[in-house]
Amino acid sequence: MAPRWRWYVALVRTGDLLAPRADPVALPPTPGSVATITNDEAAMASRTKKAKRKKKARTASKTRARASVRGTRARASATTEKKQKKKGKKKKKKATKAASRPRRKATARRTAPAARLVAGHARPTRAARPPSATPRKRAQLAAGEFPLVGSAFSRDGCWLATSSEGKIHVWDLSPVRRGGHAALVLRVTEVGRPDRIALSPDGSRLAVACHGQPEVRVYDTTKGALAWTASLHGVTSLAFAPDGGRLVVGDVRIDAAARSAFAVVLDAGTGVSLWRSPEVDRPLRDVAFHSDGLLVIAVLAPDGVAVVWDAERGNELFRFPARLTPKEVSARNGCASAITADGQRVAFAFDGRAEVWRVDSAECTAAIDVGGRASSIALARDGSLLVTGSPAAARWTLPHGAKAGSVGGDGRVCLSPDGELLLSASSYTEAAGPKLEPARR
Repeated sequence: MAPRWRWYVALVRTGDLLAPRADPVALPPTPGSVATITNDEAAMASRTKKAKRKKKARTASKTRARASVRGTRARASATTEKKQKKKGKKKKKKATKAASRPRRKATARRTAPAARLVAGHARPTRAARPPSATPRKRAQLAAGEFPLVGSAFSRDGCWLATSSEGKIHVWDLSPVRRGGHAALVLRVTEVGRPDRIALSPDGSRLAVACHGQPEVRVYDTTKGALAWTASLHGVTSLAFAPDGGRLVVGDVRIDAAARSAFAVVLDAGTGVSLWRSPEVDRPLRDVAFHSDGLLVIAVLAPDGVAVVWDAERGNELFRFPARLTPKEVSARNGCASAITADGQRVAFAFDGRAEVWRVDSAECTAAIDVGGRASSIALARDGSLLVTGSPAAARWTLPHGAKAGSVGGDGRVCLSPDGELLLSASSYTEAAGPKLEPARR
């Protein structure tokens, strides 16, 4: 058995320190000792083992606690993921049911009418409204559908622009010839209700305005960027010149004393004002350039009288129809109108009748009974096809006025310049694009 050593620490008197010692540590305790501290190796080893066991037990307890927390979190995460998957499945099932459910036909009047595009093959701050006793309801549209508030074909019929609440879409119509759908080439996000739009003859520029608002914005469709803006008074209509170099805008100014309107011609590339027509006392419902670019034609609201100005000098040349009686003026109140893309013909719809006038000679070439007051009207460039909107929605062949067929939609109609594409009110989506079919059947 190994010997055990004991170490002593003794407190001795000061006098004892004076005597020399051979080995102070090995001396036995002296009678003058005050206290003794013993360091036993076996006791120290025992205490060390106990401390290690306690530390190991604490570590194991902490490990078990951490594992428990991780397991609880994993179970909670799995439960949450299951709930989210279940919720997503419910939403998808609900959306599928809503998409397969047949749409209800709206019977109430719409504040923003939708649009359905009916066409054939081709290349490619809101104005204040009078208060009504019956509030208007917006038509219920399916997810992804846009209600049409404005539309414009390019002069060559290769491009189509449609506008809805806060959105404008430009479509390439060349795939329609191959039996496909129109291709979306540009999407513009606008503020308000951009219901006044126009495309340049080659579709490279898009002019946008909100009815009654002062700002006109022109976009470069090839670059997808804003080209310029111009500030006027209150825009009511706009159209590009045949060469695409100028833009005519119907502008109205309302003062405390009176209201005056005029046509303003802007440079299509820079937005600089080139000339302004003499003032008239009624707003300009429609404006257009003549095919030679030398005349500007405008239709006054609400009685539908056309005014012709010299595009170079800006002076008024003549008006038609002229010398209307008070009874005729009353009958033409709220007249719908349309000017062909070449500016050679103007169509009017009022009091159950439709008329077509030639601009050059200021004479009426066709007058037909459409069986009711049409909310809108469209005329082919060659004057052979006339389309009226609801409630008297139909196609008419001219000059005899024979009914060629009915028109769907809920009011707005628009023809492409060649008379092959027909636009009637409905809705459209970005995925499917406009629905196109021949206008002449």
